[in-house]
Amino acid sequence: FTTGPAVFDYNDFRSREQVLSVLSRYRDHYRLSNLKEYRAGNRRVRQWVASAADELGMTVTTEGALSFKLDLTQIIDGYAGIEHALPPPVHYRDVTEFFAGSATSNTLTLMITHGGLPADKVFIDRTDPMSDAKYAHFAPAWYRETRFADVSAESPENYLYPVVAKSALDMLRAGGLVGLGAHGDIPGFGTHWEMQAHVEGGWTPAEVLWAATMGSATTIGRDEALGSLAPGKLADLVVIDENPLDDISRTLAIHYVMKNGRLYDDETLVEKPATRQSRP
Repeated sequence: FTTGPAVFDYNDFRSREQVLSVLSRYRDHYRLSNLKEYRAGNRRVRQWVASAADELGMTVTTEGALSFKLDLTQIIDGYAGIEHALPPPVHYRDVTEFFAGSATSNTLTLMITHGGLPADKVFIDRTDPMSDAKYAHFAPAWYRETRFADVSAESPENYLYPVVAKSALDMLRAGGLVGLGAHGDIPGFGTHWEMQAHVEGGWTPAEVLWAATMGSATTIGRDEALGSLAPGKLADLVVIDENPLDDISRTLAIHYVMKNGRLYDDETLVEKPATRQSRP
């Protein structure tokens, strides 16, 4: 899997032919099947991007930018995904059913931006990752100090992320598609905290796990290769010691990591030797 630079407004597209030329380069030379359209221009330009991508067999997600009008037009114009929450925080039935029926996915990024205070400080304050020995083994001290030192959360009533998560849950339960991502700002912890934040908004652990796996794979058009344990898919998985269906925070009880069929110890990432033993 590869990625490339997003399509920004500095591309200054003046025709659909220009858009088709650029997207053809992304597909044929960058070998991409999915693309991030980051506010590439006015609505006419965005429609060119959407239609050219459809012609080339590409999946395009967008920058939501916490802009209600922008997001609604991108959903109407057939984009595959909206990154960041759809404002305002509370959605009513018209928006919920419209979003769900469109098949456009939504990835909230509650850790960084969603129309309220970022949720990451809540989880930093709550879990004290600065003292986590496993994380210290993989992340240098300067990075941990930059992210975690002297961080404190505001009062709970100042945070909107549970309300935002509840709106996305309504969309999911209406038949919509929700992925899950934490924006990559805190590798390792971010996605786990994102899952916990969704549960605080009323999601069941099973619903969150689906969004983090099959929902996310479908969001980026990779559901034939990722997202579930099935013959023919990549053997990327984690083995955990506790049941996250009982408590979503137990996704952090990781014992092994498997990447492309190769098994690694979670504490050290030392590869575990393959064994050839007969099965009963």
